[in-house]
Amino acid sequence: MSKHQRPSIISDLLSPPSESAPATDLGRNVTEFKPRARPDIVHSSIYVPKAAYRKLREIALARECKVHDLILDGIDTVLREHGHPTTAEFRAKVS
Repeated sequence: MSKHQRPSIISDLLSPPSESAPATDLGRNVTEFKPRARPDIVHSSIYVPKAAYRKLREIALARECKVHDLILDGIDTVLREHGHPTTAEFRAKVS
């Protein structure tokens, strides 16, 4: 390829993949789905108002922890209020 020619991503997307070429996604290798390493942990997302998230970040910075840790503290508080074990107690039972 000469100095002035660039590879075309579009032409690669439009042309059918060859049998011998490995599957790629925009130049990255596509990996197969792997089972989760920690099946006892569930991923969950939350939506927080931006101002509240900023305050959580400030608190986390002052406490030298992550926002995730603060959220788990809140979850532990709710679990305790309702008479359930905390997340640490759940993890100890699984181990």
